[in-house]
Amino acid sequence: MKLSLLGLMKLKPFDETDEKPKAGSIYANSVWFSAVIMAGGFLALAALALGVAGSEYAFNILAIAMCISAVTAGMEWHAGLKAIALNQLFTAVLAALLFNIVGNRLG
Repeated sequence: MKLSLLGLMKLKPFDETDEKPKAGSIYANSVWFSAVIMAGGFLALAALALGVAGSEYAFNILAIAMCISAVTAGMEWHAGLKAIALNQLFTAVLAALLFNIVGNRLG
């Protein structure tokens, strides 16, 4: 698990190449992984749409999406996909930070 500057610019600071084959088989064989990932993505997009619309519930939906992302990262970590889990947490924290900055500027 290497940390790279180029990966940081791609929002994937940890090298996932060794985990890709294992991740593909885990995601293909687990309905729960797929369902949790889809739910988190849907809620993140819903939070973004609500934030653009100026809804007061956008941060609540984002908090739920962040919780789902943390649960997914925990599942990936325990499945042996440590770099993928760390990249997911990095992206989720960065998205929440940007969402907060934009939300404070607009509202």
